[in-house]
Formats: sequence, structure tokens, C-alpha cells
Amino acid sequence: MGLIQAGNLDKRVRIQAVIETDDGGGGQTQAWTDVATVWASITPGFGREFTTARQLTPELSHVITIRYRSWVTAKHRIVYGSRIFPIHAVADTNERHEQLVLTCSELTPTTAAVVYP
Repeated sequence: MGLIQAGNLDKRVRIQAVIETDDGGGGQTQAWTDVATVWASITPGFGREFTTARQLTPELSHVITIRYRSWVTAKHRIVYGSRIFPIHAVADTNERHEQLVLTCSELTPTTAAVVYP
């Protein structure tokens, strides 16, 4: 893969991180917050179905490419409009610190309820 072309980054996405706050009762509450808004390309990968709690659940994979950011990890997620993409793997293409290729899945309403109760 060569240098990323600016014209290929045609989607404005948000990178989010989870934060924990005190819930007032001695516990912690988790919430997602935006940490950056960047340009990206989103390419569909493959789809599959699996069984969760005796229900057939669809899962879609995507490859999302963004400009290099050293702090992006699999603990983050990408949000594009109302679509949510948990990051499973982060690759620094050719280790040149030019772009990141993120392997993600897309949460459907069914999987979102399972992953993010």
C-alpha cells in the first residue's frame, strides 16, 4: 500500500474513547466521549452471522483508513453518523507513520445491545 491520497479520505468520522466516572454510589459508570474528528475511508469487508443468546446475530467487518495517530488503539471506536465501529486491530501501514488501517466490525442494533448493555 502506498501513500494515502487525501481524496480517498471522504468520510468525516469521530474517534471515541471510553471514560469512567464515579456513579455516586461507590461504583463506576462508563461512557464514550469524542477524542478526535478525522477524515477516513471506510471499505466494507465481509459479513457473517453467529448465534448469541439463541438469536442469529449479523456482524459486518470493515477496513477504516485514517491518517497516522500514535495514540489510536483497539480500546477506541469509530463513529460515522449513527454507525458504530469497534476497532479490533490497528496497523501502521509499512510502519511509516503515514496512515493507520483499522480492522473494525459494525455494530447492528442487535449486537450493540449485546456489546454495549
